[in-house]
Amino acid sequence: MLSLSCYFHCRSSRSVNVWRLIDCSFPHYATLDKIYNHGHLGGMFSYVGFNSSFLLVLGLIWWQYTAVTFPHSYRSIVTTRRVLTCIGFSCAYFTSFILLQFAAVPLQTLLQVDVHIHSTLITVLLMLSSFMLLRSFRKFAHTTRRLRGAREHTSRTCANK
Repeated sequence: MLSLSCYFHCRSSRSVNVWRLIDCSFPHYATLDKIYNHGHLGGMFSYVGFNSSFLLVLGLIWWQYTAVTFPHSYRSIVTTRRVLTCIGFSCAYFTSFILLQFAAVPLQTLLQVDVHIHSTLITVLLMLSSFMLLRSFRKFAHTTRRLRGAREHTSRTCANK
């Protein structure tokens, strides 16, 4: 439950940052602007780590969904190599995105892509994936209860004989 509360805390702080990015007239709109305009190395690492963490949470949800929905083939689907590939891709993607500021891409374009794809799309994917995982857990719990009931019924009929 702690991870779920941390997740919603991170999502809510991310929403505050999104609203700051939408209207550039806010006086405290400096975080991403400083990263893009001044190229602070620490800010770049923070940006890559922060955004990559949301893709990693999305990956964890998908892998958990796979484990619950397809328990017999989970080990063949989710391998160490695939996990490391996803982590590497996530970090490489956000690193290349933050380095676009040095390729003369307009700041407004970068900010719009950041808000629409990184904030909105990833948030929607996280919500949909969480819903799918919840449905899978409920189905698993229902199946387990049904099987447990059948097993208790057969054990009672065998004891009565």
